[in-house]
Order: sequence, then C-alpha cells, then structure tokens
Amino acid sequence: RVEEDEGQREMELAQEVQQALLPAEFPKIEGMELAAWYQSAREVGGDFFDFFPAGRKLLGIAVADVSGKGVPGALGMAMVRTALRLEAKTETSPDEILSRVNRLASEGIARNMFVTIFLVLLDIEKRKLFFSSAGHLPMLLYRAAEKKVFRYNPPGWPVGLTLPEGTRFEERIKVEELKLEKGDFFLLYTDGIVEAADGNGQRFGLDRLIQLVKTSAELSAEALLDRLKTELSGYAGPAGWADD
Repeated sequence: RVEEDEGQREMELAQEVQQALLPAEFPKIEGMELAAWYQSAREVGGDFFDFFPAGRKLLGIAVADVSGKGVPGALGMAMVRTALRLEAKTETSPDEILSRVNRLASEGIARNMFVTIFLVLLDIEKRKLFFSSAGHLPMLLYRAAEKKVFRYNPPGWPVGLTLPEGTRFEERIKVEELKLEKGDFFLLYTDGIVEAADGNGQRFGLDRLIQLVKTSAELSAEALLDRLKTELSGYAGPAGWADD
C-alpha cells in the first residue's frame, strides 16, 4: 500500500513537471497557423514540444521523446528543453544546436537515458525551414501544389546516447532545408501516435497518419488536430495510449 502511494505521488509529480514545461502560449505569425496537442499516456513519459526564439530572428520548433518514464523522464525533459532554448539563442543551425545539446545531455541526464529530437528553425520572413533530427521520427510535409505528403528524415543519433568508440554525434547529423509555399503544412509528432494500438494489438502506423494528413489538407491546423484526436480515440478505444 505504501509503495502504491509513493508510486502515485511520483506519477503526479512527473505530470506536474511535464505540464509546467509545455508552452502556455503559441507564437502568432501572420499568414501561418501553429497548433499543438499533447496527450498524456498511462505512464508519464518525457515527450514534449516547444517554441522558442533562435538566432537571427528565427523561430525554433522542437518535438522530443525522452526514453525515461516518471520523474527521471520529466527531469530529462526539463534539462533538454532548457539546453535547447539556451543554445538556440546564439546558434542559427539546427545541427549545431543539437550537437551542443548532446554534449550537455551526455553529462546531465541518466546514463541509460537518451532523447530523440526533431528541431526546425523557421525563417518567418522567407518562409523557409531549416531542420535536423536527432534520431526522431520523420517530419511530414504536405505540398499543396502537388497534393502529396513527403517524409523528411535527416540522419542523426539520439541525444545523450552512448555511442560506439570512435563514433561522433556531429559526424552523422545533417541539416536539410525547404521553402514553404501557399497551402503547405508540416507535422511533427512522437511515437505515441504511430504506436497507438487497437484491441488486437495492431498499430495505427505511419501510413494511416500520412493518409490522414493528405485528406485533411483543407482543414485549419486546429481542425486537423481535432480530427487526429478523434481518429486515434476511435482506433485505440478505451485502452487509450501506452505512450505520450
């Protein structure tokens, strides 16, 4: 009974830390829409998203998944979020920001913990994206002119991961860039969506997510997320999600 109470208190503390670190307000950008949705799972993990200013009037957009659960995961999330915001103040390249965060995380998070991150720097005036991935799931981009969904998955290791001797984080991570056109939109997410399972253990999967994005092209950002919530709730059923 005591152990159950302690476990419940730890879960509540982790949830409080997590909720406190998620953005309360989103940036307002003329001609663009931003929307985000966070759904807590049965076990509190360290998933998070964030918006923050970056060097040369860029907007940083990050989605991350910390491998730890409970309080350790929440603390890992707090450390990485702080490091991202700090390094983005002076750096304008997402690969360099993530490399610096990796050096900090290698010393600051638990030895058996790692973090996948997809980091986008948005040039608001030029409508350009510069992005890198630290072992995260691919970004999905809908191109209105072609009515197609494209996957962008730059190479990179997770932050804080113990790498084989002679392997360097900086050597693998790359930067890609693209220009947004009218009607285009992009989606960042964590594995809680694609790994949501139905009653038979069948996962929602990336293909279903891509199809949902493709058929939601005319919706607003908020309406797209509402549709995603509805689809996932109907798919996963009363069991809910096993991951954030």
